[in-house]
Formats: sequence, C-alpha cells, structure tokens
Amino acid sequence: MTAGPNSTDGTGEVIGGAAALAPADVEIVSLTLLGGGPVVPGTNATFRVDLRNNGPVDAYGAVVTMLVTDLDFIVNNILWTPNAQAP
Repeated sequence: MTAGPNSTDGTGEVIGGAAALAPADVEIVSLTLLGGGPVVPGTNATFRVDLRNNGPVDAYGAVVTMLVTDLDFIVNNILWTPNAQAP
C-alpha cells in the first residue's frame, strides 16, 4: 500500500509522514435490551447498539464502553429484621 497525504494505518496512527487527522466522532443513537427483562443475576444481557459516525473520517476498531449507573432495581421478597445485632 502506498501512503497518501492523509493515510492512516486503521488505528488512527498516521503513516508516511502524513498530517494528523481529527478522530472520528462516533455516537450511540440507540441502545436496546434484547429479550426483554428482567436480567437475572449471574446471566448475560444482550443489547443492540446503533451507532452513527459523524465524521470527519472513517472509524476503525471502534469500541463501545459504558458505565451503567442509572438502573431501576425492583426487589421482591426482601427479608429484614429491625434492630438485628451484627455478628
């Protein structure tokens, strides 16, 4: 492969002394839990993730990571003994 003036190696690293390019602007446009819920403890959840590349360049090796902090928990049949002594 011959490097052009704006070539990258697929990881965003510039090859052939080309000028650096701005990274691709990739956003999550929708995230959907497949198979409904609830997700049972100890099991995997499968999601469909739809992404949009807003440019200005192609996105190679895109990785989606997310910190799940805003969850709705439903607790059924919880046992609690008020004033119980710690062991």
